[in-house]
Amino acid sequence: MMKKHTYKKAFTIVELIIVIAVIGVLAAILIPAFTNMIAKANAKAALSDARSTLTSYLAENMSVVDGQIASSIVIFINKAKMYYVFGYSNTGEDMGKLMQSAGNPFKYDDLAQLIEDYNCGNEAYVLLPEGAATKAFFLRTTPSGNV
Repeated sequence: MMKKHTYKKAFTIVELIIVIAVIGVLAAILIPAFTNMIAKANAKAALSDARSTLTSYLAENMSVVDGQIASSIVIFINKAKMYYVFGYSNTGEDMGKLMQSAGNPFKYDDLAQLIEDYNCGNEAYVLLPEGAATKAFFLRTTPSGNV
């Protein structure tokens, strides 16, 4: 009596290597894309925080200090241990626009060091609770969410 052979179906080593190679190629394409998504999300969240900070500040103070209109406002937003810098001007061709700095984001541990490195302190004043600045205001917000 002859015994009937039964063959088990299984993947060959070549098929497994091809599948692993395809997964590796897809991962190499997608991982950098996801990394950029996080950075873009932080930048958009910082822009949103800057807009809301500016709007609430202008609504409360109507941008008038000591009877004069502030010529510019600089807003620093801290997101994911990075500082985003935004500017708002009441004069010139960019009047009324919230613009972001070309170097965003800045990696600094201390906001005072960022202000000193970019000479923001020479011609502008930090807004104190009592007021008294007429050229520029530095508004700093606390980060929103857990980022």
